[in-house]
Amino acid sequence: MSDDTLKSSTLAVPPPHPPTQVAAFAASDLLRDTNGYQDWVLTLCSRLPSDVIDYLQSGVPSSSWPPSYVLLWDHYACALICAAVDPWMVLPGLSQYFGDPHSRHKIWVALRMQYGAVSAVNLLPVISQLFSPNPMPNTADEFLQFRNQSENDSRLL
Repeated sequence: MSDDTLKSSTLAVPPPHPPTQVAAFAASDLLRDTNGYQDWVLTLCSRLPSDVIDYLQSGVPSSSWPPSYVLLWDHYACALICAAVDPWMVLPGLSQYFGDPHSRHKIWVALRMQYGAVSAVNLLPVISQLFSPNPMPNTADEFLQFRNQSENDSRLL
């Protein structure tokens, strides 16, 4: 078989279609309050396709989505957010966005503003540790303790 025959017999790959089932989230993974926002974002980023996360963060549909599929992906993104937030504490506050097509980016921004805000009080331990006069640890164990403390403090951000 020649290369020309192979090229002409190759079928075009259809554009990606959103899944028909939304990912399920454990109760412990649901967004409830500001304390769990960073973990919630990490959970979503680890479980959702990157083009959906990019769409939620930017509001710009993926170039791989044909225009006729954008509303389907938008609906999928909305269903994912609804499945990933506490239905009694968080979901009611999002209802104002549900009637607006292409509003999933607005929902993402609203959640970040409401639950992802960093307070100055939460920043104090991190800032004080970064700018403390204490020297860097000398041993591997001390450094690991320092790193773990820094990571725990930075999770508040």
